[in-house]
Amino acid sequence: MKTVRKQVSAPATQPMGPEAFADRKDTALYWLGSGGILINTRGTLLMIDPVIGRDAKDPELSEAGYRFLVPPPIAPEEILKLDAVLYTHADYDHLAPGSARGLLPTGATYHGTDFTAKTLEKSGIDSSRILVHKIGELFSVGEVRITLTRASHSWQKDRPEFDWCYGPEDCCGFLLDTPDGRIWIPGDSILLKEHLQMQQVDLMFFDLSTDPYHFGPEAAIRLANELCPAELLLYHYGTYDAPDKPAFNADPASADGKLKHPERLHILAPGEPYLLRKREKELSPIS
Repeated sequence: MKTVRKQVSAPATQPMGPEAFADRKDTALYWLGSGGILINTRGTLLMIDPVIGRDAKDPELSEAGYRFLVPPPIAPEEILKLDAVLYTHADYDHLAPGSARGLLPTGATYHGTDFTAKTLEKSGIDSSRILVHKIGELFSVGEVRITLTRASHSWQKDRPEFDWCYGPEDCCGFLLDTPDGRIWIPGDSILLKEHLQMQQVDLMFFDLSTDPYHFGPEAAIRLANELCPAELLLYHYGTYDAPDKPAFNADPASADGKLKHPERLHILAPGEPYLLRKREKELSPIS
């Protein structure tokens, strides 16, 4: 008998309006559902892995092909301006061709590895709008300095129907140095030694999914504790009605009693803003 996973849904979506894209004097982060993120840092606008379009024939379905547990907080055509769209890798739940094309009128440039760039071109993005980066490379968008961090996500290696596999330069994370703090989006990856050596991270996006090609709860919690006192924003869960897909089925309860300073973990609704603030004082020691 097939085991059906119990799914945890994210909180109800909070629709986003023009205020999310307005000039500001601080840094606001918005989870867009699944692996998608919007960051507005003092008016510089970045999206990471936005999959916010809907199926052309059934609006209850994501363009990723799954029925929504919670819908995206904004549609591509509602976004009037962006400075850059960053992609950690080319999987369909991170790089959606419809969303990528739908964001062209914003004027954004598109950034990722060489593999991702080729996928963007196949999706209809002109090469003049795409900038290719290597792991470890530093580039800037507005006031934000961005470094590609290494990720390992070779899920194809155990699937005989695939005659290719992600290599060590094909997937990445992004380390963002903003005027208000350092943000890390690790991307889909197993835990690597260099992840545990990250320095001075103020906020990390936190993936607790049980997929064997992601961190997994044990490694994710180990990493979060190693990077304490970084704030943690839960993502990559609770978005799609897909109980048989471990990558979409993280459970926040799996971290209960295991995190140093559990108040660092923030469970947001898609579209709910989180303000990044420099920590004014150190956390109290663990007793």
